Amino acid sequence: MLLFSLLFLNVTWWSYVDRPHTVKPASEKLDCVSYNPYRNESTLNETKKHVSEKTIDADIAIIAKRFRCVRTYTTLHGMDMVPKIAEKYGLSVILGVWISPDLMENMHDLEIAIDVANRYSSVTHLLIGNEAIYFDVVAPKYIYLYLKYAHTKTNKPLSTGEIASTWNDERKLAELSDFIAIHIFPYWNNIPLERSIPYLEGDYNFMTSLFPDKEVIVAETGWPSNGVDR
Repeated sequence: MLLFSLLFLNVTWWSYVDRPHTVKPASEKLDCVSYNPYRNESTLNETKKHVSEKTIDADIAIIAKRFRCVRTYTTLHGMDMVPKIAEKYGLSVILGVWISPDLMENMHDLEIAIDVANRYSSVTHLLIGNEAIYFDVVAPKYIYLYLKYAHTKTNKPLSTGEIASTWNDERKLAELSDFIAIHIFPYWNNIPLERSIPYLEGDYNFMTSLFPDKEVIVAETGWPSNGVDR
């Protein structure tokens, strides 16, 4: 009986701790949000299914109600339509190029991104790669080459998305980038919620002190609305 009571209390406690939290919408529009379409009929997963313009339009219409900007991660599989649709809703775009071990596909994505960036004023920044160095997807030299190449093809500000330690270790990245795009996730670094903002500010200030002549933007951050509490 005692064992059952303890088990009941344990389950009840963790059910409470791990309960979903309701997030109130902001009264004003937020700066930017990352976007990938996730629907049953079109998801950017291993099947690489083409995303329809209709799906993107419906998603961007929703995003535009709460945000002023959208960040993407590839221009393949129909995602090259985002800047055109974003202009319709008055959104700016941080256009992404997905870097994978497939070097040919990387160049294909990059060429499309450069073309789209040059055609649409909604594209304000171009990000080539998403933690590709941190996760050892490709050797750093390839990111350097992609950045160098893109600089010859577009005047849009260029960079790559990485965490602070990667920017610190790979100083050449900053030399080849027009701005510093950092990813800061207190949650994934086991930082308690009450210390998350100081942690974020610490990483941001570290980057501004390390690269005083570069604009530093937080390209990814956030806190999950559901999951294990920190």
